[in-house]
Amino acid sequence: LHEALGAAPFPNSKVVGGYDVINNDSDPMDDNGHGTHVAGIAAGYGPPPVNLRGVAYGARLWAFKVLNSAGQGQFSQIIAGVDRALDPDNNPATPTPIQVLNLSIGGSGNPNDALSRSIDNAVNSGVVCAVAAGNSGGYYTINSPGCARRALTVGAVNNSDAIAYFSSRGPSDLLFAIKPDLVAPGFPVYSAKAGGGYLFESGTSMAAPHAAGAAAIMRQLHPEWTAEEIKANLMETAHDLSLDVWTQGHGRLDVFSAAQESVIVTPGSLSMGFDVTSQAIWTQRDTLRIFNSKNVPEIFQFSTDQALPSGISMTFDSSLVAVDAYDSSSVGLTFAVDNSLYAYPTTNPSAYVNKVIAPSTLTSERISIPFAFIKSPIFNLHFDVPPTLVDIHNNNDSAFFNVVYTNLISTGLSILVPADTYDVATFYYV
Repeated sequence: LHEALGAAPFPNSKVVGGYDVINNDSDPMDDNGHGTHVAGIAAGYGPPPVNLRGVAYGARLWAFKVLNSAGQGQFSQIIAGVDRALDPDNNPATPTPIQVLNLSIGGSGNPNDALSRSIDNAVNSGVVCAVAAGNSGGYYTINSPGCARRALTVGAVNNSDAIAYFSSRGPSDLLFAIKPDLVAPGFPVYSAKAGGGYLFESGTSMAAPHAAGAAAIMRQLHPEWTAEEIKANLMETAHDLSLDVWTQGHGRLDVFSAAQESVIVTPGSLSMGFDVTSQAIWTQRDTLRIFNSKNVPEIFQFSTDQALPSGISMTFDSSLVAVDAYDSSSVGLTFAVDNSLYAYPTTNPSAYVNKVIAPSTLTSERISIPFAFIKSPIFNLHFDVPPTLVDIHNNNDSAFFNVVYTNLISTGLSILVPADTYDVATFYYV
């Protein structure tokens, strides 16, 4: 294997096990190159003169090959790889030694598809799942399984913290959830090259293993934390880049800050979903759970970061929540929208975004959790025959919106758009 991945035949001291789902054997050798580069980012440890150091360079790796040499495969093969990682010795009676999964992989899908569900199941089993957001750019482009409810979904930035043009943005499909959860370096990244040497690669595939390596470090620091708590810790300690939540989530991964933090709130963000405008008052309920790993108690005072506009309310079951040392507490909240008072947003995405904040009354600790919901018109188009190209553009430019669809195979098209007046240009190949 590569000098930064054990420098010895598989299995070795660095890559200790795995399985090849494609060829149904125990030799998951990388014949594409993608996996080698990703593995080096997460946990590589190389000799001079390059001295490659992955994020968790002391971690051991397992390799599960789920795509062919061209980087292609079926969702069923990826699911088989996830299942194998949860039971690598084929003995359900023994716990898996794998604590973190990285999936620098994805395709079209939604949070309810089988692959996303397999990620949710893995997290429920105690495994942190870092997943690439996708490389489609633009809003509403989060791939599956990045759109999975419990995935730690990772977008990409460059070394100057500028968002990568290709980094997929939320909201997620169906649930309209806040995704990605955070961003990490992915444009470009220097790591191991299959067959030897090193090279630069770019993609959210390169960003995800940064988060996976960070999760491995947090696993070692806090073995008592659940997978959901580690995900929340990495989200809540990310460096805010002052971008919208659909682009950055909480912000750029900050491993040092994550290692210093001892208070966690789950979930790490509150995705209220899609406003049902047929309801006069649309409401959502949720619960925040606060975990205090410090040796001192805390009392948090809950409110919203920005004043709520007319027609939107958020009430907490208790505005003051006490959490003893090494203990946890929870607080319920109710979010409501009066659809007669709160109009459609003109932003793209057509969303309302704010934060739940809770400074401690005893220490300098401060909780900050983003929340958002979508309230959007649905633009329905119907054609006599499927068009070759459709270009939809808003007339007033209150929030610039332009989208192009090519080679449609159906006679209908439904999209979410900001409230505005639109031109539709339709083209047919004759």
